[in-house]
Amino acid sequence: WPNWPLPLRRLRASDLPDAAARGDADAIARLLELGFPIDSEDAQGATALIRAAGAGHAALLVQLLDAGADATHVTRSGMHVLAAAVAARREAVVRTLLNHQVAPDTRIAGGGTTLTLACAVGEPRIVDALLEAGADANALDDHGGTPLHAVAHYAFACGDASTARAMFER
Repeated sequence: WPNWPLPLRRLRASDLPDAAARGDADAIARLLELGFPIDSEDAQGATALIRAAGAGHAALLVQLLDAGADATHVTRSGMHVLAAAVAARREAVVRTLLNHQVAPDTRIAGGGTTLTLACAVGEPRIVDALLEAGADANALDDHGGTPLHAVAHYAFACGDASTARAMFER
């Protein structure tokens, strides 16, 4: 029993984002060689680039970008590659994306920017990276909120005064 092979199934396009989430560059290379599109989506509409960003695989992310992955792709829930990195608190990935000219003010669902998201999750170093890349600190979301409103909400909701203060000072 233990030596029996696992049942085989056909490869599918969604294997590409799955491999990226695991950081499996070899599997991605093989899938691309077999002709699967680099921007193949999984069930949530995420591509390999988005999954690599959220999982913190910066080197794989660069390989995907160099191979032509679409950095503007948006999932069904409104997530894009930079937002995935910010939401997962992946500072190195955020900086890698910004160094590869991914726009720091790309909008997320609700019209906010990745800066608003970074403020909302309490990540001052990511806030710094986005501001250094030219993110608009006064960008309005669909409800008239700004990144400063997100910092205020974070300060009120989490009770982490030192992190909130660090973001307010930016």
